[in-house]
Amino acid sequence: MGCGKSYWSKQLSRELKIPVCDIDDIIEDKYNAKIWEIFHAKGEDYFREIEYQVLQDLIRIKNDCIVSCGGGIPCYNNNMALMNVHGITLYLKASKEYVFNNLKRNRERRPLIAKLNDVELRSFIDIKLDERKSHYEKAMYIIDIDNIESSDILKTVINCINQHELNRYCGDNPSVLIQPPK
Repeated sequence: MGCGKSYWSKQLSRELKIPVCDIDDIIEDKYNAKIWEIFHAKGEDYFREIEYQVLQDLIRIKNDCIVSCGGGIPCYNNNMALMNVHGITLYLKASKEYVFNNLKRNRERRPLIAKLNDVELRSFIDIKLDERKSHYEKAMYIIDIDNIESSDILKTVINCINQHELNRYCGDNPSVLIQPPK
């Protein structure tokens, strides 16, 4: 939530020459409506079910792609477990201040925060990050983006992907297994 997933997925796509499947974009195209319009008309539960269906569709297609998912996806319908089974998951962990600064700039595009003032936005971030933390931390790799230079985030993401592929190739042989960063 507010850590730059969409931005970094596009950067990764350019670097690896793998397409991005942005779940929000797919939903907007499929339903010919903005996310906030769907939220307003049908509610969050309906939207979360749509997200789940799009995730299932991406899994069924089995094409290589970088899935950019909204911050709520890992927290519903056992989605994080599904993503861990069918892909490589990365949590771009950011401080509440970092998230606040990102969300503040473009809150009008986000239905859950569009009408919040700064005090309410900070409270929302505190609550949501606390609620979602246990789900986010089930990701295969956690990258603390507050402690990395912006220019190194993409390199770190690629290193995690390479480590994952090496681990998969080497199997359970501990002499060659590289562990994900803690």
